[in-house]
Amino acid sequence: KKLLEKYTRVSQFAVEEYEALQDTLHLEKNLRTEAETFARNMLVEQKKLKRQSDILMQSSSSSLALQEALS
Repeated sequence: KKLLEKYTRVSQFAVEEYEALQDTLHLEKNLRTEAETFARNMLVEQKKLKRQSDILMQSSSSSLALQEALS
């Protein structure tokens, strides 16, 4: 009977550890998904700002060339 109780206790600890690992895995998967979404959004924002910067630089250099031509 004591041996059975010992095995039951060990099995219970194993189940608890497994459930804790499952919870940790679930949390880490969710955090990874959030991090990937955030990174994707930042990349989109970075590309948008780069396009705007390129347009402004072209506009600025065109204005400068026009000013020099008129001077």
